[in-house]
Amino acid sequence: MLLNKLYPNEIKIFIEDFSSVDEEIEKLDRSLEQEETYEIIPPETEFWAHCSNLQVWAENSYDTRLLHSNLAFPLLNKLSDEGDSLAKVKFKEEIAKRLESGVPSIINFLKENEYLQYLSKEELFYAILNSEDAEILLKLEQSSPYNYGWIEMRI
Repeated sequence: MLLNKLYPNEIKIFIEDFSSVDEEIEKLDRSLEQEETYEIIPPETEFWAHCSNLQVWAENSYDTRLLHSNLAFPLLNKLSDEGDSLAKVKFKEEIAKRLESGVPSIINFLKENEYLQYLSKEELFYAILNSEDAEILLKLEQSSPYNYGWIEMRI
């Protein structure tokens, strides 16, 4: 299903059922790919396709599932750094959401690119644990004279 073949009200339904570009790429059958690359799409068309993807991403409040993570997170980080108030909120939310997804390739991407540092310890706990477990760990850490820094190291 292509986004440009959907009516606007159908796009929201499609996005709700959509996991992420990263996950969809992992599912691709690459058996027909060849070593040689041919210019199938004219550069102008490719440019407008990328612009369209960015427009959909922006119109959907910077939903990182709509772009490959290696593009979405650096863009969101830069927009946040430049003062975009929505990007500042969404950047941390999107990191937490993608952690919650449990997709190993995305979690590795976030760790390798040091995006986890943007979350507080509490936000990190709530992103990877269920609420009850996160609360228990945080209370244990606050009430105990012992150093539970190993919990963070393990995460």
